[in-house]
Amino acid sequence: MALGSLKSDRIVSLSQEDTNNSEHLFEFGDAVEDVNSNSSNCVIRTFNSGFNCSLNSSGIIVGVNKVLDSALYHVIVHVTLQIGSENAEVEDTLSILFEVQATQQNQTILIAEGTLKDTLITTVDLKVNDTNPSLQGNAHFLSMDSNGLVKTNQTTLLDTDFVSQMFTAIVYDNIFLNIVVYKMSHQISINENTNATVICKTDQRVDSTLLQTKDFLLLLPDGSIVVKEPFDYEMIKEYTFDLFGQVDDKNFTIKIALNILDVNDNPPILGNNYIFIVTNSQLRAFVGVVSATDPDTVGVLNYSITDEGGDSRFLIGSFGEVSMVNTRRGGNAIVTVTDGVFYVNASVTVNVVSAETNDTHETFVFNCNVSENSTKGTSFCNVSVKGYIKYAFDHQSDRTKFNLNSNTGDITTNAPLDREDIDHYDYSVTAIQSEHSCKFATIRVKISVLDENDETPMFDQPVYRGKIRENANGTKVTLEPPLKVTDRDLNSTFTFSISGTTFTINSNGEIYSNKNIDRETQSSYSLTVMVKDGKHNNTSIVEISVEDMNDNPPMASNMTFSVLENATEDTDIGQVLATDADIGINAQLIFTDASSGYFEVNTTGFLKVNRLLDRETKDKYVFTVRVCDSGRDISWCIMPWITVNITDVNEAPRFKYNKEVHVFRIPENSNCSSISNLTEFFVDGDLGVNRELNFSVLSEFDTFHIDSNGKLSCPGLDYDDSLNKVYELTIQATDRGDPPLFTNGTIIIVVEDVNDNAPIPSDDTNFEIVFYSGRCQNCSKLVALITATDKDSGSNGEIEFQEIRGNASTFLEIDSSTGLIEAPTNDMSLSNGTYLYIVNITDKGTPSRGTTVTLSFNVAVLMNTQISRVFDKDKLIFNWTENVAFPSPFIPVKNFTKNFTINPAMSIEKFVLPNYNLGDFYLNGSEQEFLYVNRTKHSTFFDRETQQQYRFIIQAKLPLYSMLAELTINIIDVNDNPPRFQSDIAQVAVIKENDTNGTSLNLTFDATDRDEGENAQIAYKISNENCDNVFQLNNSDSGNIVLIGKLDYEDKVYCNLTLTVFNPNNETMQSSVDVHIEIVDVNDNSPLFDQSVYHVSINETVKDPVEEEVLVYINGLNVTDRDSRQFGVKGVRISIERPSECPLIVREHKVDNFVLMINQSMTLDYESTINFNCTLRATDGGNLSSTALLEIELLDINDNSPEADDVIEREIPRSSEVDYVIVSQINATDRDSGRNALLSFDFSTNDDGYSYFKIDATNGKISIAKNLTTLQLDSVELTVIVSDDGLPQPLSTSVMVKINITDDNERPVFSQAEYQKKVEENTKLEGVLMTVTAQDRKNEKLVECNCTYRLIDISDNSNDSYTIDGVTGDLIVNVSGYDREEEPFITLTVVARDEGGKETSARVNITVLDQNDNDPKFLEDFQFEVYQEAPVGTCFGNVTAEDKDEGMNAVTLYKIIRDSITSSNYNDSVIVIKETTGELCSNESLNIGAVRDFTEHVRVEAIDKGDRNRRNRVTVSVIIKYKDTNQHPPAFIPVEQGDIEPISLKSRQTNIPVTTLSADDLDEGKDGEVEFSILEGNVLDMFTIDKDTGDLSFSSKITMIGSHPVYLTVQATDKGVHPKSSTLMLNLTLEGEKESYIADKVKSAEEFMTYTWSLVGVACFLILVTAAAVFGFCQSRIKAHRELDDDHRRTFNGLKHNVSYGVNMPQMHMLQQDWTDTNAQRRTRFRSDSTSFESSLDRYPPERDVSEEFDQRRSFKISVFDPSPERHAPAPQLPPPRESSGPLIPKPDYD
Repeated sequence: MALGSLKSDRIVSLSQEDTNNSEHLFEFGDAVEDVNSNSSNCVIRTFNSGFNCSLNSSGIIVGVNKVLDSALYHVIVHVTLQIGSENAEVEDTLSILFEVQATQQNQTILIAEGTLKDTLITTVDLKVNDTNPSLQGNAHFLSMDSNGLVKTNQTTLLDTDFVSQMFTAIVYDNIFLNIVVYKMSHQISINENTNATVICKTDQRVDSTLLQTKDFLLLLPDGSIVVKEPFDYEMIKEYTFDLFGQVDDKNFTIKIALNILDVNDNPPILGNNYIFIVTNSQLRAFVGVVSATDPDTVGVLNYSITDEGGDSRFLIGSFGEVSMVNTRRGGNAIVTVTDGVFYVNASVTVNVVSAETNDTHETFVFNCNVSENSTKGTSFCNVSVKGYIKYAFDHQSDRTKFNLNSNTGDITTNAPLDREDIDHYDYSVTAIQSEHSCKFATIRVKISVLDENDETPMFDQPVYRGKIRENANGTKVTLEPPLKVTDRDLNSTFTFSISGTTFTINSNGEIYSNKNIDRETQSSYSLTVMVKDGKHNNTSIVEISVEDMNDNPPMASNMTFSVLENATEDTDIGQVLATDADIGINAQLIFTDASSGYFEVNTTGFLKVNRLLDRETKDKYVFTVRVCDSGRDISWCIMPWITVNITDVNEAPRFKYNKEVHVFRIPENSNCSSISNLTEFFVDGDLGVNRELNFSVLSEFDTFHIDSNGKLSCPGLDYDDSLNKVYELTIQATDRGDPPLFTNGTIIIVVEDVNDNAPIPSDDTNFEIVFYSGRCQNCSKLVALITATDKDSGSNGEIEFQEIRGNASTFLEIDSSTGLIEAPTNDMSLSNGTYLYIVNITDKGTPSRGTTVTLSFNVAVLMNTQISRVFDKDKLIFNWTENVAFPSPFIPVKNFTKNFTINPAMSIEKFVLPNYNLGDFYLNGSEQEFLYVNRTKHSTFFDRETQQQYRFIIQAKLPLYSMLAELTINIIDVNDNPPRFQSDIAQVAVIKENDTNGTSLNLTFDATDRDEGENAQIAYKISNENCDNVFQLNNSDSGNIVLIGKLDYEDKVYCNLTLTVFNPNNETMQSSVDVHIEIVDVNDNSPLFDQSVYHVSINETVKDPVEEEVLVYINGLNVTDRDSRQFGVKGVRISIERPSECPLIVREHKVDNFVLMINQSMTLDYESTINFNCTLRATDGGNLSSTALLEIELLDINDNSPEADDVIEREIPRSSEVDYVIVSQINATDRDSGRNALLSFDFSTNDDGYSYFKIDATNGKISIAKNLTTLQLDSVELTVIVSDDGLPQPLSTSVMVKINITDDNERPVFSQAEYQKKVEENTKLEGVLMTVTAQDRKNEKLVECNCTYRLIDISDNSNDSYTIDGVTGDLIVNVSGYDREEEPFITLTVVARDEGGKETSARVNITVLDQNDNDPKFLEDFQFEVYQEAPVGTCFGNVTAEDKDEGMNAVTLYKIIRDSITSSNYNDSVIVIKETTGELCSNESLNIGAVRDFTEHVRVEAIDKGDRNRRNRVTVSVIIKYKDTNQHPPAFIPVEQGDIEPISLKSRQTNIPVTTLSADDLDEGKDGEVEFSILEGNVLDMFTIDKDTGDLSFSSKITMIGSHPVYLTVQATDKGVHPKSSTLMLNLTLEGEKESYIADKVKSAEEFMTYTWSLVGVACFLILVTAAAVFGFCQSRIKAHRELDDDHRRTFNGLKHNVSYGVNMPQMHMLQQDWTDTNAQRRTRFRSDSTSFESSLDRYPPERDVSEEFDQRRSFKISVFDPSPERHAPAPQLPPPRESSGPLIPKPDYD
């Protein structure tokens, strides 16, 4: 006994976080009842631990007692149950699958500011039932869709002044996304000299570190970056630093640049004393210049002058020019210069000399020129004047640019000059005649700076963008803005060049196409334009986009689709695919005209079913689809062929005779072999197994069977003994499709009687006859009745009696039909004895069957005996109405003997029924005088239809004789049976629609009524006729139905009526049969086209006998015909009249697949005839027809090449100018039309000779492109290709344009256009490399040219290395050594110039052959990561080195070496390298059991294969990662603060229980075991906690007054190798004594004072002790600091330099956060004067041999009585621990 199906699912899906301690009930099936769960048991069978099971009366409970960390668990539960009161034992097994959905982890994501909208950030696994997910929190710039995709909903921006911010997006209560948005770079400006200014801010939740070269800045705990040391603009104008940020395992770096802004913080610089000498004058005179400078850039210098002694003659200009109103005498003044903030002064003394004496003042003027960029110390001007010495500039500032030799007057440059900044200088030089003379001279010097070509020409745009029309040749490119070049030099001339050969550029910077532009080949060009000014060059980028022209037709392949035949209308079939090489509107394709009525195509190419399909009618459709582009000027169309195959769908078979009854008549005793094979009765048009049929008989009779071939079989059917004479069988035909489909058909089998039974006589054959001498008159002659039965029916069952012979035949006669035997005469001559009477009993069958019976008559002759008649008649008749209850007794027999005279001697003794054995009646009574009905056969009444007459003999026995009479009981009929048809199955008739009135349906209706007489009279009537009463009965007495109206098949294809048969004397007695009349169509309608004119377009063709036939479909063609069958559409055939005159002939004539094909006998030439008209004729099967016009348009195809002149010859002088037109146009035509006749012109090649000419692509105009003087040819033959733009491919022809260039002097020629030379790399070459000479034509002969030679276009690198002998053509080289890697190819251009000034040129190409002179070099350091657990053979990185050589000289090999630099935890065979590729792989296991990440340093050497002495090494860092199993920190189970009672201190008890804490850890093993400790707030060690149970107790006897809060931080730490922990802050309350506590304890004022002063004394003592301890501690700290190395003492912003990481570690704060300090239970003593702390076990930082890791954290000051403790910032995550081999991280000392 099985448990039965379980009600619960056997697959359990649950979240990982819900697995631990979960239970799952699997209920028993309904068949399981009364389970005795106490004596039942279950057993878990699984490979995984953590599962258990139990039972209850309802089912099996499977429990999970751990966190499931795999995705799938298979659990098998074996159950043994005791069921019922008898404890029947049942066993069963349940298989369960647990699907575990992993608990999602919080994510930390970094996003750069400016991340665009709709950028995918991350994905989140959503809960199964979450249909409308959303994000909560402050990350408003994120949104999440229903698939868990998290994207930005706007561009990410930070708040003002922030460079990083953290946002939180809450997915679910326990799933967070921490989003850090940061700037990749930041630039800000600040003023110099500012301090404590906030530069920017970073989110304080981000662990941030400043990386800077100097300690100018400070990172505050709130994330603000402030200026620590002011900047000085004069020292630093820009300061850059990095801000490193880390959140969890993500980090980022922000580049921050500070622009220091100058402020006015420096006074102007001014000399102290200025002495000027001037001549006396009454006029205003210029004295000199007092010049000041200002280190600042923001102040404006203002000059003012103050006279001394009231002398008001001094004036000063805005640049310090000092002048006097007159110089009649000298004077003194004070010059003041201010920048608006600072003021400086200088004294000015003016000495005046007389102009009337010989010691007069002289003035000289010098104009000097100096080239810009002259080197320092260049002498360019001498201002000495004869007789003068001690030359000096009149102010100091001039020395910044020039120096003046005081003795010689030479002026030299003091710094390079830039004319573009200052193009001239005006100076004043003074000189004296001698040291003791007062005569002096003022020398005015004007220095002009001469321009040199030292400025690079500049484009005004870094990138220019232009456009050009496709197919344009020689067309100008439109640039926006136009190309513009400026040069700060003077009189610069520019030459332009452009990269590539597709475009050219002229001297004006205009760009032209140089060839035909094809956008589909290249849609854009990025060109480099170079401008040269003779010495300098510059480049810019020109981006040219090619504007599309509609020059490509759509492209599509013929496609094949499939569709199911049962597809409904609008079913999508697929998409017709087409492409267009153009773009934009020219490539927008429109699909139309599916040339099949069964399908339609929308504008985007999707095919749909348009009409219902039937594969059995047609299994494939072939048609065309028109695909056109949307070009504006011209639209191209194609018509790909589409084939749609109709896929078979299994449809039920069809029974052929559903509208008529198929009747089989078989003789009885046959076995149905005469019935034909029934497979022909069913049809199935499907394919394959869908059409293979199996047959079965659905009938109440199990007599009939049918085999797979449709052959019906049955045993011999007995008509006589069987109650069934007619069998109605349902035959079911089922195909073998999936699923199989079936149909049913009905046949009738009528069993016909066969005369196979002879009559059987009754058993009584002995009779008695008494003859009396006293015979009475009219006595009965009846002596006996013989009966017989025959099982057959009809005439086969009708019996006849015939006397044959016997000695009784002389006195007996037998009635042949009734079997009554009479003795006609009273023959007294007979002797007593036995007489035989032989009778033959036969039926009326053919042939008849008979039985002979011998009757025995015992004859007794009584003489002289007088008898009387007993029965009133010999033949007694009694009538009884059917359905009337008969009495009991039924008939008193004596009623038939009323005339019998009774006397004692002749009384009736009894009545008997001789020879009666049917049992319907019996006699009873004293004399058996009453006839009774046998109620076992007739319960209440008689049914005439069962038996209408009963005949038997009644014998009255008297003492001396007996008398016989025949009693016939007739059952009188009542109308209790309606007339019925032989079959109630619908009859089917067929009639033609044109049959005339009176036409009979020729249906025979066999209707009978089991009643008789008037009750059996029948009549017929018609009802429910649906054909407008066009049928009626010929007469009501017959069922002959005739037509009395007009039929039209096109209106109705069938009629239905009901024929009813009834009794006229009671019309309620009736029955009906349905008549289905099929109207047969006659051909009385012509087929009609739905359009009078059809249009089709075909390509022109050229007769080709081997060409495959080209099929053509007429879109939208449809023909209708109201007739059916061969007279309807299916029988219509379409033809073309006079097909020899039509370009199309018919290939398929059917309407639904009308296909034309090209008439190959005709040549279709568009250029000759464009349109044809043909006549379509549709003819049905009855030869009725109609016509339509078919207009055929020929489409031009590109079958004609352009025609043009073969040769065009022109002659031009070589001096012809650029743009000179040589050929105005090329006359060309094309017989095609449209695009096929659209011509374009282009040169066949772009060789050198062609570059001097250009051609207009539209008309073939040829003109000069550049000066011909450099062309080395005297005759140029240009091949012009004239192409059309036709389809399917362009055709072209060529034109030869021969241009003869006339010249007085033919130019010289070189023997070859290019000379080649190869040299070895690193080879020193001096002398003649090769000789290049030219020849000249003299008197039609080539002779050695008397030419001069020169080199042009020499690169800067080769300028000094190559020269050429101008006379001999010797190419001289002076190269110390070639370097192929720097310059692999050198190209020199040699120009030969003859005596007439004609020039020609040739190239010299020098190829440098490579030598193996370069070592392989690693260009970067390599670092890779791999897990210890990685399988052997894992490859985790690839190192590559570069070798600048080429070929085999650059092949590099790699190997691993061991040297002093490397340190390894593995042997040499563990990590290997592939020699040729440099791929690093593991050769053995990497797992050494380490429980942390460590780094393996591998030295890789790259070796030059060609020279193994050439090597290079690199150290590869391979981080071997440890996969920590400790993935989860413990999680505290929340404690409601209100559940913790205040702790009462009144009792002064210890170990007061406070609460019990618990925490869960999802890890397993040691990683999941938790210990508890108190981390913070346990002042005076008031609290203890059990590390294992989490029981928290109060253990102090402290006394307090009032209520005080205590904030206690408890930590839960797991026991993993790398422990993880979490914290919980508890808010506890200590309840002390009331405030009256002390007063209650003190009995008097004296006691109170004593008590108070005692407390004061104790407090003072504690203060002294604390001060001493603080002093000692400070001394030890100072000493320790002095001993520290300077590199470890760098303290900045409260940070101590971390020797492990070389970065400044951020200051840490404490809060309720996760910590990893495993020593949290150490007692901590806080010092009020320091933020560092000591441990009761050891001091931080610990000694070097302490191997533990610890946190850097800041201690704090807190009071247990402080009701609002300071909330601290969260502690940032620490960097990963240092490897054990490295130095230990010291604990920061925050001072």
